[in-house]
Amino acid sequence: MPGPVGDGNYEVQPGDCLSSIAFEHGFRWQTLWNLPENGELKRVRKSPHILLPGDRVFIPDIRTKDQSGSTDQNHPFVVKGVPELLQIAITDDEDQPQTNWPYTLVIDDGKEIKGITDGSGMIKHAILPNARRAFLRVGEGVNLRAYDLQIGHLDPVDETSGLQARLLDLGYYYGDVNGEFNVQTRSALSRFQAKYDLSVSGENDDATQNKLREVFRC
Repeated sequence: MPGPVGDGNYEVQPGDCLSSIAFEHGFRWQTLWNLPENGELKRVRKSPHILLPGDRVFIPDIRTKDQSGSTDQNHPFVVKGVPELLQIAITDDEDQPQTNWPYTLVIDDGKEIKGITDGSGMIKHAILPNARRAFLRVGEGVNLRAYDLQIGHLDPVDETSGLQARLLDLGYYYGDVNGEFNVQTRSALSRFQAKYDLSVSGENDDATQNKLREVFRC
């Protein structure tokens, strides 16, 4: 059955991903992801950017490194692995990309970032790995949309909560993201399966999960 995995010394909290965990503990996410102690987490989750609250990540002790230098000179130091890339796909009711749409993005109540969606309907911007919230306005006139985004709060697709969240954002599900596989969830899942010529079972099987990852892009 789906549920938390791993047996490390850090318990994943809502909004965590491996990038934010690593950043706040002084590591690159690749370092933690490739540790043998996190092998089960890597095998099951597949993506370091989508973890489940309750998962456990092993975080080793920080190793210090002495660096000598004269006091009368400048010594630049580079922090690797910062920033992270935020990617948002804008699609229509047919799951087709909305290209060349103007948008305004605000990360954690910071300054406004303006741009236009690219040829695949994507918005891409560098952010700090531990960013938590964003506000997005995209389109204009009758096509204007606004989104209050919780960065890092998407659960894995094999969890009912992760399934519901993706189906909600894609316009197939209209209930609460509560992790309960109810009639609304099954009906929404069946509509998604019919749309993409999958077996209409109403079950969250492997083929459905793969198609959801493809369409939702994570």
